[in-house]
Amino acid sequence: MTITVNLETELPDGVYLELFGDRGLGLMIQNPVNVDDTIYEFPVWRLPEGEEVIFRSAKFGDLAFDNNVSDYAKRNRVFTSFDRFVMETEDEPIGAYDYKLIERDGKLYSTVKCIRSDLGNRVGITVPTIPDDITLTIVRENGAEEVIPEGELSNAIPLYQSS
Repeated sequence: MTITVNLETELPDGVYLELFGDRGLGLMIQNPVNVDDTIYEFPVWRLPEGEEVIFRSAKFGDLAFDNNVSDYAKRNRVFTSFDRFVMETEDEPIGAYDYKLIERDGKLYSTVKCIRSDLGNRVGITVPTIPDDITLTIVRENGAEEVIPEGELSNAIPLYQSS
């Protein structure tokens, strides 16, 4: 079975995709951000076993999920929607992931925070190697924090639902 993600409807306001030659598609932001501001928020989903994901864009066509996703995402069937298009950069990142997941309306979200505001509108991030034994924290809607070890991640993250 295939899940099709329509990028035009999944991208949040102020974020768009642009083609960067042989590097592929990358996320861009329309408006400048300041250090410590949230650049964007993205939903975190779990994929059912056997499901494949296709990203569909009227402008760029169909793209497969497995390009540029971490081993952690593949191993845990974690799907972060449009966030797969972040441009990885070691030398000039403007953003960093916040590994705390926020629960809202029964869905989980994470954010990318601005760490440099002098590099324009391309969302470049240094993507760390995610260790096998990472634990994530979920901030529940009632404010309680719940630490989730990787082995229990699939039970903590909801199944994918289109926007």
